[in-house]
Formats: sequence, structure tokens, C-alpha cells
Amino acid sequence: MDAVTTFILPGLGDSGPEHWQSHWERQDATCRRLLQADWDTPRCEDWVAALDAAMAIETNLVVFVAHSSSCALVAHWASGATRDDLSRVRGALLVAPSDPDGPNYPPGPTGFGPVRAAGPTSRGVRVTTIGWQSTAQASVEVVPHAGGDHASESLGALIALLPRRRPAPATGHRRRHRRRER
Repeated sequence: MDAVTTFILPGLGDSGPEHWQSHWERQDATCRRLLQADWDTPRCEDWVAALDAAMAIETNLVVFVAHSSSCALVAHWASGATRDDLSRVRGALLVAPSDPDGPNYPPGPTGFGPVRAAGPTSRGVRVTTIGWQSTAQASVEVVPHAGGDHASESLGALIALLPRRRPAPATGHRRRHRRRER
């Protein structure tokens, strides 16, 4: 199996030490965080140039793990990427994609909208939640392809990092009876 690097692509403001991307990065030696010059009022073209530069020096196949505005970054990068670069992307996990054209998007960042689907995907998982988006419900969409399975393995790594919920008590369970005192 070919070596794969997981690119951690934080959204606006970067991802602090307790953010799920930071937890993943600490747990997975294949992770490499893409650093941006401006986290708060970025120009999308600058973020795309940084991703282009990272792809130019990366020799492994890659999986993108993008959050918020970096989901738009992936779409913009893919729309201008070479066929060779696109063929090296084995998957993308796009979590809580922001809506740069929506009413809740913060002022400051420029060029992130409109977002159009572009380029082939190997295997991706798009998770949509409320926040800076115009959608009002959560959904998950898996985009299958016959390509490699590293994205599925990476998703499994993320799920393993999430806090476990305790199962709800079973209904119809037996009540404990106290001993009667004589």
C-alpha cells in the first residue's frame, strides 16, 4: 500500500489545542497541519497557494481533513489543481463546511464563495452542521469511489478519538428489591 499523508486543514482562527483536528493530529503520525499566514481575515487565493505549495513538496498520497472554511479551500484548490495532483488525493473529510455566501459568514475573509463541486473524489465524507452555514440541519454524505481506503481508515481514527457516550439504561430492567427486615 502506498504511503498516505493526512493534511489537517483548519478553518478560520486555526484549530486550538482542544479542537478535534488537534486531537487527531496528536494521535496520528501521518498528519501534517497546513499553516496559513492569516487565520482571521484570509484571502482564499492565499490559502489555495499554501495548499498548492504543500502539495508540490508532498511525495505521498494525501487525504484532506478540512473544517469550516477549509472545506471551501478544498473545492477552490480542486477546481484549479492539475490532474496529477488530483490523482494523489485519496479522500477528503469535509466537516461543518461553512457557507461563504450565507448571511452568517463572518466579515473579513474574501474569495471563499461561491463554492462549486470540482474535481474527482476518491472517497469523501461530507458532514454538514449548523453554524456559519445556511443549512438548518445536520447530515452526513459518503461519496464512494473505487479508489484507496485510507479515507475510511482516517474516518475510523477520528471516530476513535470522539468521546464515548454511555448507553442509555435498558427499558424494562429489573428493579432491585430490598430485603425485608424481620
